[in-house]
Amino acid sequence: MVKPPGRMTNKTSPLTELILKLPWPEMLADAWKYARKIFRGYANEGMFEVLDYEATLELLNRKGTRARFKKRRHIRYLQNNIMAFQDYAWGDGK
Repeated sequence: MVKPPGRMTNKTSPLTELILKLPWPEMLADAWKYARKIFRGYANEGMFEVLDYEATLELLNRKGTRARFKKRRHIRYLQNNIMAFQDYAWGDGK
């Protein structure tokens, strides 16, 4: 029997099957994530991410003029080859 011209068959090629089986949603989500990071810029990302933070303020006298502040941070570095870690403190200088 001769098939009429222009009619598609139900059989798909191996290349078409391979393309249809790829994890397209995951690949598109990853591409979107990386594109957003590029458009946003790596400079705004920061050099670390704070995973856990704990702070304690201990008053050393009744008036509250003497105090001790302690903090602990558990961080994850987001960049490679970090040579220094900057932290902030405040006070009146006495």
